[in-house]
Amino acid sequence: MTTRCETAIAYNYGSSAPSGTAVGSNYFSVRWTRQYTLANPAALLATATSIDDGIRVSVDGVRIIDAWRTSAGSRSGQTTTLGAGVHTVVVDYFEGTGNARADVVLSEVAPPPGPDVTAPDATVVAPTPGAVVPAGTVTFDGAATDDRGVTEVRVAVRDTVAKLWLQANGTWGSAYATRNATLAAPGTPSTGWTLAVTLPAGSYAVDVRARDAAANIDPTPPYISFGVA
Repeated sequence: MTTRCETAIAYNYGSSAPSGTAVGSNYFSVRWTRQYTLANPAALLATATSIDDGIRVSVDGVRIIDAWRTSAGSRSGQTTTLGAGVHTVVVDYFEGTGNARADVVLSEVAPPPGPDVTAPDATVVAPTPGAVVPAGTVTFDGAATDDRGVTEVRVAVRDTVAKLWLQANGTWGSAYATRNATLAAPGTPSTGWTLAVTLPAGSYAVDVRARDAAANIDPTPPYISFGVA
């Protein structure tokens, strides 16, 4: 029996015996043990490439690869999400006859994200509160942020004197109505937005609500009053 420290499992023995050992070229086995430290919760993925012959891989006593047979091939296996800290990885290998190869790599797989419960946030850059802009085409600009990605910004325009909302067809009505703004970078955590509408002279307010892919909506939408002359 030979015991030694090795930095990696990457051996193509071919038809020869492992160097520096007292074993022959056939009918031998190897066990590697490693203490693997996870800085953050993650799954461990073991990839065994062109193994010849048998291989087993266990993490904390749970087997994730079990290919204990006299045939060559690539194998892989993955743990469930493990907690941060030290985990014991054991790799067992055996060679029957013919060529021999042992090549095993460990990699970390980040856990899937949890439910998205964080609502996005929208701001209005123009017009500024109390501003008076020329009648005709009025352009609204602003920004929206989210922890994962903004998918929509909905803009509602209100005539504050008549107490009516601008409808999708350009008319005014008592029902709250919105239009979708154009996003500079849809689906990203931070994006600009813009929307142009035609307004006659009057007193107005704009209400802006951002939305993400999980249907979270800005709970504190900005409401900006302005004038058109």
